[in-house]
Amino acid sequence: MDRVSQLQDLIDKTVQDFATALLEIQNVAPPVAVDPSIPVTFVAPEQVQTQANAANVLTQQFVTSMKTTAQQLDVLIDNLPGINLTELEQLARMRALDEESCAADEELERAVAEANRLMAEVRTSFERSTAA
Repeated sequence: MDRVSQLQDLIDKTVQDFATALLEIQNVAPPVAVDPSIPVTFVAPEQVQTQANAANVLTQQFVTSMKTTAQQLDVLIDNLPGINLTELEQLARMRALDEESCAADEELERAVAEANRLMAEVRTSFERSTAA
């Protein structure tokens, strides 16, 4: 797998992990009173503390995971080809690659033309041999 695909996969995984973490934290977070004059009464204070602790643990796990993922992203980005080149060097490299691509395209076209010529010869020979 090439580096750009690895980068994309890691970014996709990061987005999925972020969404999962938000959902999990939302599920375990204790209820909060929207209006201080209307307290939350359907949850015991012990439950609120337990849920808050669980949310904190999940948050810490998520932060650790995100930190690791960010480091992996940095490594992948730093290892991209040409990342340490100046803009002019990158442009020169792109021109060279474009020239190589054009040369390869011309070579391919010549090979296809030769293959078509040979195929026509084979057909002609086959038709001659079956007609006789």
